[in-house]
Amino acid sequence: MGVYELKQAPRYTESHLSDDNYMLQTCRDRPNLLRVKLTSRHSSSRVYSLWIEFSEGEVTGWYCTCKVGARVVGCCAHIASTMWYLGYSRWELETPRSYNLTPFGNATQSSQFRIGGNPQNAINPPISNTFTFDDCSHTDPKGRPAWWMFQFSFGIAYIADITIYYRENFEIRMDGFKLYISNTSTIPPDGYLCYEDPDPGFPNTTQTIPCNQLGQYMIYYDDKGSDEVTVVNGPIVELCYIAIKGCQKSFWGSNCEKVCSKNCLEQHCFPGNGSCVLGCNTENCFNGICNRYTALCSDGCEGKLTGNFCSKYNMASDGLVLQTPSGSEPASLANDGNKRSCSITQGPAVTFQVDLKKKSIVIGVYITFGERTTREGHHTVYASNTSTTWKDGKVLYSGKSLPTEITFNAVFRYLTYDIPVLGIYSEIEICEIGIIGCPPSHYGPVCNQSCPRNCYGPCDLATGQCIFGCLNGWTGDKCEEACLAGTYGKDCIEICSVNCLNPPCDDVTECSNGQFGRNCSTFCEGCISGLCDPVNGLCDNTTACNPGYEYSKFCDIQCPIGQFGRNCSALCDGCMSRMCDPYNGLCDNTTNCNPGYVYGKYCNTECPCGQFGRNCSEFCGGCISRLCDPVKGICDNTSACSPGYVYGKYCNTPCYYGFYGANCLQLCSSFCLHQPCDRETGECIGGCVRGFQGFNCTQVSLNKAEADFPQLIQIGLFIGCFILGALMIGVVCLLMTKKRLLREKRGRKTTRRKTQRYACYPLFNNSFAHISDFVGIYDIHYSSNVDLVTSLDSNLK
Repeated sequence: MGVYELKQAPRYTESHLSDDNYMLQTCRDRPNLLRVKLTSRHSSSRVYSLWIEFSEGEVTGWYCTCKVGARVVGCCAHIASTMWYLGYSRWELETPRSYNLTPFGNATQSSQFRIGGNPQNAINPPISNTFTFDDCSHTDPKGRPAWWMFQFSFGIAYIADITIYYRENFEIRMDGFKLYISNTSTIPPDGYLCYEDPDPGFPNTTQTIPCNQLGQYMIYYDDKGSDEVTVVNGPIVELCYIAIKGCQKSFWGSNCEKVCSKNCLEQHCFPGNGSCVLGCNTENCFNGICNRYTALCSDGCEGKLTGNFCSKYNMASDGLVLQTPSGSEPASLANDGNKRSCSITQGPAVTFQVDLKKKSIVIGVYITFGERTTREGHHTVYASNTSTTWKDGKVLYSGKSLPTEITFNAVFRYLTYDIPVLGIYSEIEICEIGIIGCPPSHYGPVCNQSCPRNCYGPCDLATGQCIFGCLNGWTGDKCEEACLAGTYGKDCIEICSVNCLNPPCDDVTECSNGQFGRNCSTFCEGCISGLCDPVNGLCDNTTACNPGYEYSKFCDIQCPIGQFGRNCSALCDGCMSRMCDPYNGLCDNTTNCNPGYVYGKYCNTECPCGQFGRNCSEFCGGCISRLCDPVKGICDNTSACSPGYVYGKYCNTPCYYGFYGANCLQLCSSFCLHQPCDRETGECIGGCVRGFQGFNCTQVSLNKAEADFPQLIQIGLFIGCFILGALMIGVVCLLMTKKRLLREKRGRKTTRRKTQRYACYPLFNNSFAHISDFVGIYDIHYSSNVDLVTSLDSNLK
């Protein structure tokens, strides 16, 4: 890296930062690879992209799209400015020079000269080296050692640097001075030695010394003394002005008005940029990873927590996350705590919904989007108490930018994000969603405290007060006070009847609609309209119950697993493990259905005729009438299969090559132009060889031109020659036999004739058996040849 590039780096970086054109990106799959986009300083229309690869402790490679970006010796100015910014400038403290902490404390010194030189003079204007006893501090020359001390009134401060204005022209009296940062006022100081004047030579009377240290005391210390033997023979402190720059511990900013992140260890951060000094707390961070400079849990949160610092309870962790369409990556990746795994879906109408399962108080939402999310258009987030009519609910956010962080206060069950549609389809990639709130029965920052038992509905998330009132018979902010004697009901405002036999009356005689029993602590949700007897819970309408409950007078029995709807008459057999909402049948697992059902949120549509299996993706074409079990594919009719399939209870094995028909028992014609034939009908697909015709090419063509086809002639000649050869051999054999018979004696003729006869017959029988086999292949019969053999045989006899 050359001198020119380094000189250009500060100005180059500053110009991009001021114009908000400094875009730095990290690679998701390779975290050690950075990409930066920079605008050319010569042409605003030209943008360069550069990549920097690094490992722990070193940069291992770089490349830029500018003209010299590929050089292997040194680098271009774009690479140099990026390295300078990331490696140095970004983490330079940049402590606000205008903020001085000396107004917040008290100054003391080892001694005081008899005519003036108060220690407080050093922290008051003017800012100058000009000495007077009214403007500067001054210790007694006879004291040893000499020191000046400042104590912060608020406790510990982070001291970035110290600026000293010593008495002008008396630098000899500064020779060998030391600066300490300490948490005690012990002399000699036992704290951190921030600076010690080196030998040889005298120090400057005006100088700024960086310290970057925590402490409650700043001490200027001199135990050396000066060489002015004629005037002063001991150490002396003459400070005309001193400024201590920094911030109170746990604060940062130009006026120290910002609070350091609680995720910083000891909540200690640099005053200039708020980054953690000691590192960050990884206790709740996903995989124990946090950014030590920002204290953010960069990869997500563990333990059902959310927020930038994983300090808030995430209700989405226990919720049911749905996206429509189902997408290439499941919706469950959006509430697993890991920001590196993302749900992805796209389509002409895309929605993302979280079911909290119960109405709850929610105060905010965090959403981490992936790069593939459609950003253009109008984004809307709804809160509702039904899953299908969210647009009738409350609008939590409506705008043209992505809703990454929303603050509100609402009570609802369903949160729905409606994606803007641009062109043919929209796409959404959500890496993590955090819904800040608590279950209805808890409160606190991480929902670890229980609401008062007598609250009517959820309690305040911060205080636990019953913001929706108390159950009948109770009163007070936390509903801990029972009704006074003689009163009852909601807020204890009802007066007991004077006719009560045993006063006082029951303090919970009358309950709100939908509640009954002692303290109205039980709900009659199964009753029609939620109306029941406030004492025993008997439904006002005893003829029916709400969907999701078995019929009874109390409507207090929820549907068994696998059933839903009114009187539990509907079945959710298509849902995984048969688990569904007892009210409307919505499957608990909406990512898949059981085999035999078409995919959908309710899994209530069986496979169409001829299909079966997971999402009906398999076909039972071999079954009679294509009727089969939608789950396993077993044919309804197991006694036979459709033509073209080998018999079996699934009828899923097609005919082997060259066979067709019922149970594949028939051979395809050898005169098909292309093999195999149609496995169902035997039809020759593509036609016949020349000389044959018909559905399966078994008929000899009547076309004379085709009949003369050379192939047919060759077959005929081959058969004819074979038969002629066999006949000639037979005739020769007969003649030789006859000649031998004439020479032998008459008494032996019969025996020899039979012997010769049976010696020749095997030849004829074998020959004709072979010919017959051959001829049978082509379906041509030669019965006249057999007659010839029979005639020859009779002549021999």
